[in-house]
Amino acid sequence: MKVKISLINAMLLTVLQAGVSLTAAADPNVRVCDTTPTPMPILAIKHIDCSVPNSPSSVNRAYVDQNGNKTLQRVDGRRIVNCDSAGTCAHRGEFMGNAPEGIYGITTGWYLGTDTSGAVAAYKEGTGPGYGGNRYEPQATNKPSSSPVDVSKLDVVCMATAVFNCSINGQDIEDQDLPKYLPLVDKKDVNKKGGNCDSVPLCYDKNMILLGLNKDLF
Repeated sequence: MKVKISLINAMLLTVLQAGVSLTAAADPNVRVCDTTPTPMPILAIKHIDCSVPNSPSSVNRAYVDQNGNKTLQRVDGRRIVNCDSAGTCAHRGEFMGNAPEGIYGITTGWYLGTDTSGAVAAYKEGTGPGYGGNRYEPQATNKPSSSPVDVSKLDVVCMATAVFNCSINGQDIEDQDLPKYLPLVDKKDVNKKGGNCDSVPLCYDKNMILLGLNKDLF
């Protein structure tokens, strides 16, 4: 068995407090949004994070007034965007793209849209569907097998932040899809037998053999 554990409890607490996560996209001009709200939001409002990692705290942004005069203003590097039931998104009256109803956090200079699968994504201004370009097409992933799998033979890596950020055999897996690949186990039963579920969201037996997912988290 080869199970890599890149998580230490003290590190986990620090990362969870940061509340920052990233769903990677192959295109540097696209940020696929997280699928769950940030539990401890950076922007003080519970939102779906679509911001680029290490976004600056503030940026200079050009604006044009009604007379055509250009001005440069210092604004926040991240912004909260509200999308209404019609899918129109805005930040303080400024149009910010189209996406399903909700509250999102994006990097200034980016706008909201969807990829070819319908998932919400942020696009860099000047690129993507809002500027006549193509929508981002996610990389195809292998469908889970319906036959029983020996989880002890899987190479599982989880880098828990605001989401679990797990991969199985090198393939990134969305949080909600993890139970399709790994069985759910009872934390109390695991602890009684000398195992633990300290490496969120995974549980191991006393010999550190992977058992599955902590069902309390799903």
